[in-house]
Amino acid sequence: MKNSRRISLCLIFLAIVIFKADGIYADIIATSNVLQRVLMVKFNNSQGTAFTIEVDDRQYLVTAKHLVKKIKNKDKLMIFYDKKWMEIEVKVIEIQEPNYDVAVLAVDLQLSHVYEVVYGLQGIALSQEICILGYPWGFNMDFGDMNNRFPLPFVKGGILSGMYPKSNMMFIDAYNNKGFSGGPVVAIDYNDGKKRRIVGVISGYKNEQNYVFNGAIDTGLKAISNSGLLIAYDIRPAIEAIKKNPIGFIVK
Repeated sequence: MKNSRRISLCLIFLAIVIFKADGIYADIIATSNVLQRVLMVKFNNSQGTAFTIEVDDRQYLVTAKHLVKKIKNKDKLMIFYDKKWMEIEVKVIEIQEPNYDVAVLAVDLQLSHVYEVVYGLQGIALSQEICILGYPWGFNMDFGDMNNRFPLPFVKGGILSGMYPKSNMMFIDAYNNKGFSGGPVVAIDYNDGKKRRIVGVISGYKNEQNYVFNGAIDTGLKAISNSGLLIAYDIRPAIEAIKKNPIGFIVK
């Protein structure tokens, strides 16, 4: 009975994630071409999210720079696969953008299937709905062979609140959690409603300070909390760096 129920749930889930982006599902943002390229990663004492992208038929791994701080060529990145961590050697693509919290890595194997997806902010507007994908506190969904034994990420939503083009920063009205860093920011291209765009990379969130009261008495203390304003970075400088140094694994 339990196995039958699990199979039924898996079939329902599979039906949702592999649909074509049209019909009554047109507004679902996290379709399979995005879901199945997101990975749970760890480097030294930092754990978070990364995702694959393809540029000119080569595959790369994108994450937050602070998550893989000081990583260098031939270092080992940990990727969660088949319920355990595996080591994989990386090559680093340098990005000449100051204060840009995005890292691009290349590895000597194909990590995910090649699903059609586009990159950048074309067709995206302020106040538009977006979603973020990642592994909050290491939480993940295990569907076994359905995702080639990689865990599926959690999905959260928000709206695009603001952009600082000169610094490549994006601000999103969404409540970020530890573990989402390095994950993709995804939106629907409303110039072509069938396209899902990876528009950015999650960096963190804006802190705010709240006064601490004991009843009506101000204690003079302050508590730091999550403001609900997520910070991400435009993916386009990463794409430009890749084009200058095309060393990713060739995929079909």
